[in-house]
Amino acid sequence: MKVQPDIALQTWQLLFGIVDDMREHALTRHSRKEVATFQELTISQQHMIKAVIHLTIDAPEGVTLKALADRLQLSSGATSAMVEVLVRKRLLERTPCPLDRRAVRIRTTDTCRRLVAEGCRYFTERTVAFLEALPETERSSLLEVLKEFHRSISTHQLETEIR
Repeated sequence: MKVQPDIALQTWQLLFGIVDDMREHALTRHSRKEVATFQELTISQQHMIKAVIHLTIDAPEGVTLKALADRLQLSSGATSAMVEVLVRKRLLERTPCPLDRRAVRIRTTDTCRRLVAEGCRYFTERTVAFLEALPETERSSLLEVLKEFHRSISTHQLETEIR
């Protein structure tokens, strides 16, 4: 069955709206300064923080600039400049590498980790409250539909990058 463009439009607008609303509500739990810091982040800066979080799972001492640049598919210069901005915002920190004094390790600050953890807790609480109001069959269906949509988007992204 052919899907009308207005249904597709409504679908992605709802998904974006849900995420935007959850972020806005989560931010109300923080100080004005913390809220301003997060609201001023660009999408690229958010991706960098996410990449640092994921990369430091296996390297808690921090990641190298090269590893971060490779993960983000950016030049070392662009990565270094963005790291500097996030260091000034007190969301990332650089520490000297004990094995190579010229190298630095990059990781999130305690403040950044706290704010991300609080945001995750809030998102989970809101999602639990919503899902508990749904019958089990609808919960399962919703999760499967969202997983399939995510797989579709991820696959399309990979195909686009390969071209």
